[in-house]
Amino acid sequence: MYVEVYIPSVSSEPYPLILFHGGGQTGVNWMGTPDGRMGWLDVFLRMGYTVFVVDVPARGRSAYHPDMDGPLIRMSADLTHCYFADHKGDWPAAGLHTQWPGAEERDERGYDKNYDELCSAQVEYVTPAYQQKLVQDAGAALLKRTGPAVLITHSMAGPYGWAIADLYPEHVKAIAALEPSGPPFGGISISSGKQRPYGIADIPLAYHPELRMPEWRREDKFCPPDVNDTTAWLQPEPAGKLVNLEGIPVILITGEASYHSPFDHLTAAFLKQAGVSVDFVPLAEKGIHGNGHMMMLEKNSDVIAELIHHWLQEHLY
Repeated sequence: MYVEVYIPSVSSEPYPLILFHGGGQTGVNWMGTPDGRMGWLDVFLRMGYTVFVVDVPARGRSAYHPDMDGPLIRMSADLTHCYFADHKGDWPAAGLHTQWPGAEERDERGYDKNYDELCSAQVEYVTPAYQQKLVQDAGAALLKRTGPAVLITHSMAGPYGWAIADLYPEHVKAIAALEPSGPPFGGISISSGKQRPYGIADIPLAYHPELRMPEWRREDKFCPPDVNDTTAWLQPEPAGKLVNLEGIPVILITGEASYHSPFDHLTAAFLKQAGVSVDFVPLAEKGIHGNGHMMMLEKNSDVIAELIHHWLQEHLY
């Protein structure tokens, strides 16, 4: 796994941050915004954190071996635009998306030049379950070098945080999960169908007692329940507990206008039922409005980084 480490000239925070990008992305996600502002790498450095930025295995600057790693997946520019940069999606809050740093200048397809900047950093990626196992192993190896650290994950990287903490819990001090892959057991919206057979991950996690899957997930035909029926997405009681994640504070952050806004509460509820200490933070409830899925790149990205910083201060010291 390709890793870069940045050390502030004045270090004030005892635990480093490890930034894990989402699907179709690389570590470039954290290094700057499409409209040229500082990325979270520099924002957190200025706060006094040592910051590790990765390209997950088989992605970007980490070697990809076709004979070992298998076929690649990609998202089209139109699909990416709909879910990341537009305000015309088919989920209820899509029209509230005001924080994308759009530009007046457009190309022949109608994309603004800042969206083209985002697209220029999009890459192909391997299948989720295989990627999660690669990152779990590489992430644990990285933690052996860094010592105790905070994991910041985005989107497809959500399961990376759960899987790394499950393998190496004594070295994960906290997890900030930005719209992690969800909801439990299945995909809706941008990706649909049976996914995450371990609830919040596609690879095994340690549950005690054993994970109990809801009956609808066992059916041959994927027919998920309504997202407003939270209990339907949970384990039947008595629920298995994520024993290695107990005691690790988690903040799960959701943008007001994101396609995740209809269902991230289900992921939070699943974590709580499984014994995880999670603070579910819809940004709008903090007075932070208009964010889509790519909140670390949007116009108010610094405000969200500051929210994470204050949460870490409250939960780690």
